[in-house]
Amino acid sequence: MVDSAALEVGWTHPMVSEEAVMVKPLVEPGTICLRAAPGETHALEVVIAKAPAGASVTASVVNGGSLVTLKQVVTFERIHRAATEEEIEELPRFPPSTRERFRRSGVEEHVDARSSDGRTPPTVAAGFLVQFHLEFSATQQQAPEVTAATLVIEGSTWERVEIPVFFLIGTATSVPTVEPAAIRRAAEPGEILTQDVVIADAPSAARAVAFAAKGGPIIRLQKLIALRPVKRNYTEGPAQSGARTSMGFTATALLCCVVREPGREARAELSA
Repeated sequence: MVDSAALEVGWTHPMVSEEAVMVKPLVEPGTICLRAAPGETHALEVVIAKAPAGASVTASVVNGGSLVTLKQVVTFERIHRAATEEEIEELPRFPPSTRERFRRSGVEEHVDARSSDGRTPPTVAAGFLVQFHLEFSATQQQAPEVTAATLVIEGSTWERVEIPVFFLIGTATSVPTVEPAAIRRAAEPGEILTQDVVIADAPSAARAVAFAAKGGPIIRLQKLIALRPVKRNYTEGPAQSGARTSMGFTATALLCCVVREPGREARAELSA
């Protein structure tokens, strides 16, 4: 048995491995998909709103090349201070409880603690805000393509986190028809549901990217399948003219929903 009091002061029981006591930070967004035209540059932030434990933090972009780069990691200390009279006066006078509540609770602020290029590990304490600044840059001569990279975040006391990053270069020229356009499902706790989302006839040739945004651990994309239409001629039976064929590929995204808590509604957006 592990002494819980010992764990609270940072001591590790000899029978418990270091990995067993590591914590996983909540990183938002969990998946990144960004489009740019040739010659454009975009910036995007990935955030750990509240560090789960003190750690030395490193971050890097894998397979991003010169298109997707990590510019810097910025840490902010969370402080609490009393509200000033000027701040209190900015609130409405009625009801009076609004100002009194603000006076008692005070103000929570983030103070810039340290910046890093990601290779030099900044040290954060529990509760710190951590921002990872990414840059997406497509040259003027860049041909249309999809770059699949990964933002890797590691902390000395954290579990490793990998954020999928998709950078689409090129201008959209067509809009596919997706069925169904909306999904609403209900399930019992412990039940697992699956749902197909289909583009029956791709309007043009392209590399397809799909993910479930805001689904968290409940709704996730299980697989993305591309099917090539093949015309087959029958030699027997009444259908002598051949099976129906299509000019475009069929793309199917299989969503998986895992329900663990009763009465909880989960929403997600499937982006493609």
